[in-house]
Amino acid sequence: MTKQRIGNIGVLNLTKVNEKTIAGIESIENVGCIIYSRETAHLQSALKVQNVGASIEINGDYQTLTGETVLSRNYFQSLTTPVQLLTVGSITFDEKIEEADLEGKIDGLFVVGTVYAPAHLQGHIQSKVKHMTGMFEPYEGEKPRVINGKHELTNAYLESIQSSVKLTVNGKLKLDKHLSTESLNQKIENLTVNGILYFHESQESAVFGLPHTINGKSVKIPEGFTLLTSSQSYSARTLRRLNGAKLMTTNPIYFEKDVSRELLEQAIDQIQTTSIVVVDEDLEDLLYEKTNIEAEILSYEGQYVVIENEEKWDTEEYAFYDKPVTLIVAGKLIFEEDLSATELKTTIKNIDLLGTIVTETPEIKGIIKSLLRLNDGSVESADQPVDSRYDVANYGELSL
Repeated sequence: MTKQRIGNIGVLNLTKVNEKTIAGIESIENVGCIIYSRETAHLQSALKVQNVGASIEINGDYQTLTGETVLSRNYFQSLTTPVQLLTVGSITFDEKIEEADLEGKIDGLFVVGTVYAPAHLQGHIQSKVKHMTGMFEPYEGEKPRVINGKHELTNAYLESIQSSVKLTVNGKLKLDKHLSTESLNQKIENLTVNGILYFHESQESAVFGLPHTINGKSVKIPEGFTLLTSSQSYSARTLRRLNGAKLMTTNPIYFEKDVSRELLEQAIDQIQTTSIVVVDEDLEDLLYEKTNIEAEILSYEGQYVVIENEEKWDTEEYAFYDKPVTLIVAGKLIFEEDLSATELKTTIKNIDLLGTIVTETPEIKGIIKSLLRLNDGSVESADQPVDSRYDVANYGELSL
């Protein structure tokens, strides 16, 4: 019998697992937490387990809370029987909750992450904690705010805060150029960024004067520079909006064929980037003068084509492109079986590979490799076996 490999699971529930199921598991990897019961505790020793955040015994029914959860006074008032709560992420008890609202409502609190609790409830809530892998954070005043994804911190956002708060951002946080540093210090009690913090040079002292934690990196935007938060394509029409611009980015920048040397010279002063800059070959030398040394300048002669997601190409797909074509593959490109090797060689001049190209024949694979100018990706055969690391994967919660 083929055994299963399990991985990338938020919560793995083993409270009702049996020996037969355990015997069918080869390995378990990358699990936020494993839950087991008194009856199944002995079966854990038979498992090959790696990279587990926590292993917790919970007996009886429980409710799982994942991600960022705020528990309100109404929630506890609606409960008719005590509950056991398992939280994987962060859990915030609203500041309006009174101790009387919690009486007889929490039978146990199991935490993998962070608990934010009003200071007046700290003792009561801590008495309910049966497992803690993470932090307990009491707070005064308004409850902490948690933001996931991309966020720009503006004066309007700060004005929405009545007193002061602890702010956590999981993702990317950018401080608006016109953000009041005085309001920042008044309204943000503590700043935590799990990801990337972008701030302007003039804000540096205010940012690092705050109590803060950066689990990732902080990026200072130099004076006079504009941060581009996504890839940008500039034509002659759109480039006329700029005049001596200083651009900073970690994303690709594309300059279209109709951009002239004079226009580029006038519109762009400097570019600081860790990504690629795509430009007509006649302007390549000018871009080298205007970009930092980490920039990857990719020039094209006839037309450039960008693959960002997953696409399939046959001979007809590129028959109408202006030759020669510079192909930039940042996603996944699959060349179909009927692809003409002759057309491929006459159509494509260069391939800049940042992602994956899949080919059907050794001949096409050989041609692809000969056309590579930048190779930061992979060229694979269609019949190449996929290395599927796990048989069961990517579940928020899985019960065995």
